[in-house]
Amino acid sequence: MPQIPRQSGASRRPTRDELNDAFRQLMGTPAGAERTAEWARFLTLWAEVTRDDVEPAA
Repeated sequence: MPQIPRQSGASRRPTRDELNDAFRQLMGTPAGAERTAEWARFLTLWAEVTRDDVEPAA
């Protein structure tokens, strides 16, 4: 499984590039409950990391 640190206290947030790499590595692992859980966790992290890049709708 890809290594993205879990959030705990003052741990830093992963970068977009780190998350992209983790997503790619994750897709190379066998499908299953663990991969599904990690995918959901990565999506949550992605939303947090990219939140500031969203422009308000017109």
